Formats: sequence, structure tokens, C-alpha cells
Amino acid sequence: MRSHLRATTALAALVVAAGALQAQGSKVTAPTGVTVTSSAYALTVSWVNVANAVSYQVNRREGTVETTLGSAPGSPWSGPLPTAGKQYEYQVVAIGSGGNNTAGSNWIAHTVPVALTTSTGVIVTEPRPGMGGAITPTVIPAGPTWTAAGSTKPGQIVVYWREVTGATRYRIVRSSDAPAPEAMVTEQGLGGLSEFIRAGDLIQWVNAPVDLKLTFTYKVLALFPTATGGYTVSTPSPAATARSVPVVQPTGLRYAVALANKPGVVKLTLSWNAVPDAVGYAVTGGEKFGVPGFATTETSHLFKSVPAGYTYRLCVGSQFTPDVQDPSTVSCIDVRLQ
Repeated sequence: MRSHLRATTALAALVVAAGALQAQGSKVTAPTGVTVTSSAYALTVSWVNVANAVSYQVNRREGTVETTLGSAPGSPWSGPLPTAGKQYEYQVVAIGSGGNNTAGSNWIAHTVPVALTTSTGVIVTEPRPGMGGAITPTVIPAGPTWTAAGSTKPGQIVVYWREVTGATRYRIVRSSDAPAPEAMVTEQGLGGLSEFIRAGDLIQWVNAPVDLKLTFTYKVLALFPTATGGYTVSTPSPAATARSVPVVQPTGLRYAVALANKPGVVKLTLSWNAVPDAVGYAVTGGEKFGVPGFATTETSHLFKSVPAGYTYRLCVGSQFTPDVQDPSTVSCIDVRLQ
């Protein structure tokens, strides 16, 4: 009898351990081949993607101070340049499913050189035949010399550029790998209700919502006022490319059961961990007992009347705006009411 109890206990321990390993997800390894490059326009960190990683976090270190720069679904990551002439170290951390396991690369040192500037372009317009007259030069002013784009929130891409002296408006054009032709997405001035925000000598604009599955390319043009009330448009800035970070789904789904005042029916409380920056959560799976899918800003929900004796699958997905969610990767749990 004791031998049978020991065997049963050992088997239960193995089942619990296997369940824990499954909950952790497949392990990730540290990214390799990390390289850091910079131009006059942006800093780019590249690496070799690893198996089982759902995203990557890029860190920067100055002395003993570490800073998280952002994240990306895969190599590469691109962002604004740090202070030129200073040496920083960079690291890429692979993040597994649910964020339960991570692995960081070695730190790679890099010093950003002083950015170059571009000169004003000049286009010469020849007189039409038979009209005579002198050649009239048309001067096209230079646009921003530095542009970068990056994402830290699902459905959002932030575009940065250096302010151009004398410009009172900026125009942003965008293309994508849909493929979509290059087209203007916004044109605004600074101040007032403008969506353009100054941050030191930089200007930033948030493009949202954007499609989570596409990579976008941005260029910025500066507009200068003319004496006749119009604007002279500059040459376009260097292109900056970025993709939205993926939707982070809730973790730690759990449930609690309590008796209800009706035979064969129980109360069920479903809970989950909060997701940073999420504006709400979409709950599905309750249709089997008469509760259609719904949205909530809370991190738990009480189902007051659930028939016992069945197994239900309940799912919770993060919402960053009503238009930014990913139903294909929602977190689910099997509720067994036997």
C-alpha cells in the first residue's frame, strides 16, 4: 500500500513539474552577432534572431547606468542618435513567450561620430526656346538632415527629426511594404493644437494607429513661408523605417469558483495580470453559458451564473485602442467545473 502511495505521489510531482515547464514556454538563447552602426541620421542595432523569441529588448549602458531604448519583433532596431563622440555599450535581450524567460547578449561598445550636414540643393531652370533672357536659378532649401523612427507601444510609431531653422511647417510622407505608394500622412505647424512636439532640438510626431503587420518608411520635408503667403518645400529628409512592436497579451490567467444560490450553478471569477499601457481587455469564451464577448478596463471579472459539470475555455486579449489588438495571440485558460 505504501509503495503504491509513493508511486502515486511521484507521478503527481512529475505532472506538476511538466505543467510548470509547459507554462514557462520554450527557452530562448542569447542573441549573437550583435552589431551597432550609426550614420548622420540614426543608430541601428542588429543581431541574429534566435528560436522561440517573441520579441527583443535593446538596452544601452553608460558606465553603470543601464537604459532600455525600446523593443522590436526581430532584427534590426533603429532609433535616435545619442550624444556624438561618447562611447556607449549596447545589449540585445531575447524575450520568450509570456516574458517568462529571457537571455541577454554580451555588451557591444560603440561611439557615434559627429553627424554630417547636407548642403542646399540648387536646380537651374533654363529659359524656354525663343524667349531669351538669363538663366534663372531656383533654390530648393535643404530639409531635415536627421530622421529616425521607432516603436515602444503596439499600434504606435514615433517619428523624430531635427528642427530646421526658418521652417514653420513640416510635411511627413509615408510608404509601406504592403506595398503602398509614398503619400503625405500629415502636414502641420508647431505650437497650438499641433501634434508635433518639441523635445530639445528634436521634433517628434506619433503615427497611430498603424497596422501591426506592416513596416513603414517615413520622410520629413520642411516648409518655409514666402512673401506671397505660400510655402517653399525643402528636399526630403533621409528615410527612417520602423515597425510597431507586437501586442503584449495578459499573463497569469487564473480562476476561482464559489457556490451560487442555485443547484448546478457556480460563481466564477476570472483574473489576470495587468499589461502596461493597455487601455482595456477583451474577454471571450463565455458565450457557452450566455455571456457574449465584452471589453473591460478591470483585471478581473465575475461570472455570476455558470453551469457546473463542464469545461470552458476563457480568453483575454489586450486592447491598446479599439483598433489595436491581436485576437490571434490572446491568452486562454481551461476552466474545469467537474
